[in-house]
Amino acid sequence: MAYYQRWRLDYVEGASDRPQVFCVLTKDEGEGSLGVHSDKKYQPVYFMDDSQTWFLKQSNEGYVIGQISQADDHEYTWYLGNTDEPIMINVQGIVEPQSWQFVAAE
Repeated sequence: MAYYQRWRLDYVEGASDRPQVFCVLTKDEGEGSLGVHSDKKYQPVYFMDDSQTWFLKQSNEGYVIGQISQADDHEYTWYLGNTDEPIMINVQGIVEPQSWQFVAAE
């Protein structure tokens, strides 16, 4: 059984000293974006009213998606442990970053 959800990716200006591309992931229709309540490890990614900026870093299999903590400058990347769990963020280096792929909406 396949599961999908439509999200819109909008590029935003990032820090000029960073190699990553930055974006906001918003619902295809309506307001809100994907975000986390705290930039600490093992925080789930939620649908939120406030928009948050994510970085995209190209990998061999797709893109690593994450945030850079304002507090400690660590990179927190998306991680999915099991299919029945939410997507979480985890500090890069604790677990291997996972790659994600984007497909065009039909």
